[in-house]
Amino acid sequence: MTLRDQRQEEFAEGFINDGMFGILNLCPRFGKIRTTINIFERIKPKNILIAYPDNKIKESWQNDFITREFNDGGVTYSTHLSLKNLVDNKYDIIVIDEIHLLSPAQIQVCK
Repeated sequence: MTLRDQRQEEFAEGFINDGMFGILNLCPRFGKIRTTINIFERIKPKNILIAYPDNKIKESWQNDFITREFNDGGVTYSTHLSLKNLVDNKYDIIVIDEIHLLSPAQIQVCK
């Protein structure tokens, strides 16, 4: 296990121990998707929402799910623009990737 893998595990564990609410404020190239998959593997959510700003990021999620052999059958993917169509749905966990790119209107939808 690399140092990076260890840090990803530590952040996943900390997020879970802190009540699973908040922002993973991690530096670029840290492995935010892999850290999040570590969380998913521990808590085993049935319904996951992953919101992303563009298809390259969606592809990154899908590629890491394949690499980690994580079944994404319970994942709903949505662009930031389409979040407004999902406000009445229920999810065990919601991931808003690249949250800093949300417009003020999209932030209101997230709330």
